[in-house]
Amino acid sequence: MLDGLSSPNEDNGCHHGTKWFVAQLGGCLCSQLVNDETSLKEALRSAIDMVAQRHARTCDLTHLGTPSSTVAILRNNDHKGAWEYLLLADSVVVIDDLVAGVQAISDKSVDRVATREKADIALHQVGTPEHRESVERLIAAQRLVRNRAGGYWIASADPNAADHALTGELPTGRLRRAAVLSDGAARLVDPYKLMNWPDLLDLAAAGAARLIHRVREADQADAKGAIWARYKTSDDATVIYIGPPRVPVAVGTPRASGTAGAEGTAYDQPRRDLGGPIDSI
Repeated sequence: MLDGLSSPNEDNGCHHGTKWFVAQLGGCLCSQLVNDETSLKEALRSAIDMVAQRHARTCDLTHLGTPSSTVAILRNNDHKGAWEYLLLADSVVVIDDLVAGVQAISDKSVDRVATREKADIALHQVGTPEHRESVERLIAAQRLVRNRAGGYWIASADPNAADHALTGELPTGRLRRAAVLSDGAARLVDPYKLMNWPDLLDLAAAGAARLIHRVREADQADAKGAIWARYKTSDDATVIYIGPPRVPVAVGTPRASGTAGAEGTAYDQPRRDLGGPIDSI
């Protein structure tokens, strides 16, 4: 699951644009991931390098806003008999482990940079000129430390970013169910705190589109960011669910057990309002 970082007016030194970059990265990643003996970091490193070579001669890959994307991977590796995951930047993998329970894994290093600019955004309502200006200042500050030591890392033009991804695995038989989410789809738990991660998995199991609908309801209930300070009213929302499907039920009821198998995915159209963490639109 890739969540591209668009820039205002596509100010990124690349004439292809972020959509092209994400499509290229996704294709290159898939070509690498089919080989179970290739580690997730190796696959990501190779994919980033392949895409960089495709537009190095036509675009300025040293531009601070060069197209980039978060990366979230969950792979069933038959060779190892394990489920493997990789996270780079702030997308989320939620795993329901039969031994350890429900765990949410995400790379939150971006939250540790440009904290002053981030705090300033909370002082203004979404959609106001002051809010837009504060978001632009945040974007500028985050770009200065993107893919640099002491900053945060994301898939862009530097293959070394793959070395900074979070990775892990668990035996195949221990995975009850899982979900891969963009940060916009994970909002119901973080930062909205309207449910916990097990509840979110329940909702995803009842239908990925239902989860996104619930996110949009919460977004619009606080469209100006008075309750939950944020960069824009709504963010791109994508969820991929892996596990036993279930009929729609009230969130919070006991969860049915089962083995991973059925899959569901849903996503909605990107919003046009400016903002989002690290240039996201």
